[in-house]
Amino acid sequence: MKFEIQVRSELMDAWANISHQIFYKQENLSKEINRKLFRLSALMEIADSEFSNLIKINEEVKNYREDEIIELQTILDNYLPDRKKSQENPMITLLEEMDRYNFTTESLIYLLKNKKEELFQIEEDAFSEAKQLPNVESKWWQIGVVRGFMYLTINDYWVIEGTKYSDHFVSVIEKHRVNFK
Repeated sequence: MKFEIQVRSELMDAWANISHQIFYKQENLSKEINRKLFRLSALMEIADSEFSNLIKINEEVKNYREDEIIELQTILDNYLPDRKKSQENPMITLLEEMDRYNFTTESLIYLLKNKKEELFQIEEDAFSEAKQLPNVESKWWQIGVVRGFMYLTINDYWVIEGTKYSDHFVSVIEKHRVNFK
């Protein structure tokens, strides 16, 4: 007994179903229709190949980002072991912000080594004004510390992202931004 197994992508399967209906169910197709069908077949093959490439690239980026997340989390755990950790998605968002504003892990390590206590004073100042607000903790999470450094050292980050903070934090950070550098 002989049998055939076909392994194909969704696009290949769609094309097989469409072409079967056209090529095998109908007779005497004109040259023009045949040409158009072959052109569509070529386009489907290109699309299938490009989708496969996109999936591969996405996996490579995801794996690369996972390595960066591990590296950043290790740095944060080393310098901020008593702070709450964030879930994976906020870490990816933070890495994207760091990339966008050219804030390197080297800059972060420098600031953690040399300016952490100064940032913690600013944090204490900010949270002392926020005690009356509901659901406000007493200190920033690990990623909040990183963002705090970015707010204080990167003008564009402050201008673009700083507006997302609550007013009480904005006023305290604004007060300290000029002298922090």
